[in-house]
Amino acid sequence: MVDRSMDDDTWFRKTNRVAEWLEHNEMDGGRKKLITYIIAEGTAHPDMRMAWWQSIISCFYDIPNRPFGGRPPVWGDTIDGIVHYLLTSLRGSLMEAFESNPAIGAMVLPHSKSRIPLYTAETYADTLCKTARLNLMKAYQNHHNKREGQKYYWDGSFSKGLPVVRVGPYP
Repeated sequence: MVDRSMDDDTWFRKTNRVAEWLEHNEMDGGRKKLITYIIAEGTAHPDMRMAWWQSIISCFYDIPNRPFGGRPPVWGDTIDGIVHYLLTSLRGSLMEAFESNPAIGAMVLPHSKSRIPLYTAETYADTLCKTARLNLMKAYQNHHNKREGQKYYWDGSFSKGLPVVRVGPYP
């Protein structure tokens, strides 16, 4: 017989990340209810968790920013959920700014080695959000790895819903 179990630590690490994603992102109600049901079933039946986890993965097949895959974020799932929520909001604001100001599309050009010839609202917003996430992660790593001589440091704290990034020498 095939072992379809998953230990508690792994199950709760994975499903907490999914639950955090569901809390901060839009998804149609039926699919969200199904995922919540699957998580409850997997929690109640540890011997079938691998099968339940595969079902959760299937529910996200067409979602581009799914909450799994790749390495887990260095700052943990809770901070990752908040950062993702903030970046989603920022993306919308950047797209609105691009669409309402034609000068952005005409004057802000992609990097010369980029494959895209000119920005669209989506590629502009995606590029800036990706850069923002990478810089925020680097600031977080600078603080937690006690790297001296860096420009930015972030300890994972927020004020008024935004990250508190320090500029200057290591504290």
